[in-house]
Amino acid sequence: LRLDVAQRGKFYSPWGIDYFVFPRHLYTQVPNFTIGRPAWDNWMVYQAKAEGRPVVDLSPMLAAVHQNHDFNHLPGGEATYRNGSESLANRQMAGGYFHLLNLEDATHVALQGCVRRRWWRFSTRIVTRWALGLTTRHPWLRDRLRSLKRRLQGRLR
Repeated sequence: LRLDVAQRGKFYSPWGIDYFVFPRHLYTQVPNFTIGRPAWDNWMVYQAKAEGRPVVDLSPMLAAVHQNHDFNHLPGGEATYRNGSESLANRQMAGGYFHLLNLEDATHVALQGCVRRRWWRFSTRIVTRWALGLTTRHPWLRDRLRSLKRRLQGRLR
């Protein structure tokens, strides 16, 4: 398996999160997500950070082998996976875009056998990170930031 992964395997993306290790008391109120559809795993990262917990990206040290597959088991195939009713419901239950985080949002990273604090670096997601912190501490800002985002997107088009 290791040889096959070394020869043919590829990193999916920071959006694909295949495993979680957490204390039993961390996720006490999880929305009724459909597992296997988008957004539930990204919400898990958001929720841990919203509660001030460390999030450690172990992917540089551990290889999670996820079998590639098509979406023929779904009516409509991959389009249904991405934008079907279950996926849309997951995104809504997660709280929308600001609550969908990925491995790049981890507070720590495991490198060469050590867990190190990941210092924020500028990326296209910096605004999302900033908004996460603000809306977690000040929920009333969420609608104002969404409005600002819409206005900015309109100017960039």
